Parts: sequence; C-alpha cells; structure tokens
Amino acid sequence: MIKIVRSKELSKNREGSMEEYIRDLATVISNIMIIGKEKAARCIFFDRVTGTCTLLKFDVDIPTLHTIQINNEWRPRIDKHPEVCAVCPFWRSREG
Repeated sequence: MIKIVRSKELSKNREGSMEEYIRDLATVISNIMIIGKEKAARCIFFDRVTGTCTLLKFDVDIPTLHTIQINNEWRPRIDKHPEVCAVCPFWRSREG
C-alpha cells in the first residue's frame, strides 16, 4: 500500500531518525510515480503502443533512461519512467 505524505509531515520527520527520513523520501518518490502514471494515462503525447512520449526526443541514447530509437531520435519510455510525466511542463489532456 502506498501512503501519500503531506509536506508538513515530511519536515516533521526529518528531525527523526535516518530510517524515518529514508522512508519519507521513498514515500515522496512513490507519490511522484503515482502522479506520473496518472498524467501519462491522460496525456496526448503518450503513445500507448510504444509506451513512449512523442514530444520529448533526444539526439543520443541516455544511459540512465529507458529509451527507444524511432526515426534516428531517442524517445523516453514513459511506461518505465512515469516520473518524467510528473514534472513535465508540456503535459496536455486528451479530454480537451
């Protein structure tokens, strides 16, 4: 089960143990992944067939990112990295 933590709770726990701090960071990362998955599912730029973003394109393969080469461009695999959608300023809804 994933628990969503409010930022006030996170700052309170930072004064606690290292284990609590790491647990809080893991929770924040989980929240980012959940938000990214939800945004990807509704984004006009998400290609459901390839699992890629059709807007973001790179000239080179990025070693720390799952990508697919399409037409001599590298596109990020959003199905593997939903965190990209969580912070994307170009997100647009399919619903109009």
